[in-house]
Amino acid sequence: LGPQPTTDTRVHDKAEFVWPQPQALDGSITREGLIAMLRERLRKVHTSAADALGQCMQHPEIAEGGGDHLTVGVPAAQAFAGQLQIDLSPDAAQVLLGGESLSAPEFLQL
Repeated sequence: LGPQPTTDTRVHDKAEFVWPQPQALDGSITREGLIAMLRERLRKVHTSAADALGQCMQHPEIAEGGGDHLTVGVPAAQAFAGQLQIDLSPDAAQVLLGGESLSAPEFLQL
C-alpha cells in the first residue's frame, strides 16, 4: 500500500502557527471557493502545492514533478487540506476532487 496520507508535515507546523484552530468545512462550499482558500493558505505559509502534496502523501518526488503513478483520493485531499488547518469533511473532499480520484499531476492543476 505504501505510506498513508498524513497531516504531520512541515507545512502543518507553519500553518498551525498562522491558524491555531482548524476551520471545519463541509460539502456546502464550492469547489472554486475551496481551491481559492487552499491557494491563499499555501501562499501564506510560503509553500508550493507540489511540495505540500509531496509532504502529506509522503512522496517527496511529487515536489520535483514526479508522482504520475500516485492517486489523490479523499484521504489524501483531507490530509492536504488538514495540514493547512482546514478540516475537510469527506463530502467537501469529494467537492475538491470533482467527485473522482485524480492523479497527483491532475490534482496540482486545480
